[in-house]
Amino acid sequence: MTQQYQHMKIRHFRDDYLERIYDPHIRELNEYVDELRARKPDQFVPHVSPEFGGREARLLLLTLSPGEKTKLDIAGGSGMLSVENSDPAAARIAEALDHADIDRSDCVGWNMYPWFVQGLGELRKPVQDPYLLEGTDHLIQVIARLPRLRAVFVFGTVPERGWGFFRRSYPRTARSLRHFWHRSTGPKGYIGSVQQQEIWRQELFDAMSAAKQAIDS
Repeated sequence: MTQQYQHMKIRHFRDDYLERIYDPHIRELNEYVDELRARKPDQFVPHVSPEFGGREARLLLLTLSPGEKTKLDIAGGSGMLSVENSDPAAARIAEALDHADIDRSDCVGWNMYPWFVQGLGELRKPVQDPYLLEGTDHLIQVIARLPRLRAVFVFGTVPERGWGFFRRSYPRTARSLRHFWHRSTGPKGYIGSVQQQEIWRQELFDAMSAAKQAIDS
């Protein structure tokens, strides 16, 4: 499954997208990323890949924080949030989007905490919560730049807790969006037998198909 995706590890493929991060449809989001980078210059926030729909997106794909492969300075890294990044978490989401017939231009990726933090998902809740709470105020800024947004799809229990913080802080916005959830698509989220992984894969397909119906209705 994963080998037919992960195209960002191909240099010319990656470079083509990097050259277009300020295309009109995605410019506003990536200018916001630039603002976040300027606030914490010693930390890393990936740009949003122009494969996504940007202002035209109807579905928000919300994960916890940037993965290693969003970095440009590592082997196979892209510098961007992309479902074509060279890691199994991205590839599982890409496959589910294709299965549900959701075009990349119909969605956009973001992270509950936009800066890269090694091991954020493994921290204790009292340590994680300040990151998640800070992330809610950045998430509302992202959603404000997505006028056609209809639904949010959250991946993992920790970003789902962050979405809970968001609902409490911005209840009107949260109520306006359909909400979908699936376990983390990263390696730790899919630890299990081959049979169990296939069950989770089908659950992801089903949830993504429901999201497709929601954004089309």
